[in-house]
Amino acid sequence: MKTAHFRSSILVSALVSGCAAASPGQAPAGVDPALAPVAFLEGAWAAERAGETIEEQWTRPAGGTMLATGRTLKGGKTVFFEYLRIEATPAGLVYTAQPLGRPGTTFKRIQAANGEVLFENPEHDFPKRIAYTRRSDGGIDVRIEGERDGRPASEGWVLSRAGAR
Repeated sequence: MKTAHFRSSILVSALVSGCAAASPGQAPAGVDPALAPVAFLEGAWAAERAGETIEEQWTRPAGGTMLATGRTLKGGKTVFFEYLRIEATPAGLVYTAQPLGRPGTTFKRIQAANGEVLFENPEHDFPKRIAYTRRSDGGIDVRIEGERDGRPASEGWVLSRAGAR
């Protein structure tokens, strides 16, 4: 997955959900408790960046999974797409990205608190880390970090509710 277009749509990616508020440490009403740390990703999201439109659509957290599709549009054409999955496993939450339909790369959740979730795969080149952080304005900061050509590299963008841009 050595591609500048990797959109961990980790697009990658933290978000505000339509779920009811919960007490700290509790899942919102109707949300699979194992997926509570990532429930804010539910819904349709988009960002405009450098002449590109980045989109992600996440399903509701249920049955131990959240599924998503992501795509990047440029000049009216799809230039990148990926399938994403967050699932609850006995070892904790994992995030799997399949850019361009290739075999998946899995990242383990290493942190989740206060509207931020961080996934990591230290064996992968780029990205090694995917972070989603919920913003006070209702959007999500997405950041991916790793190495390209042996040097530290990162990308970031802000997702907004689709239609709210």
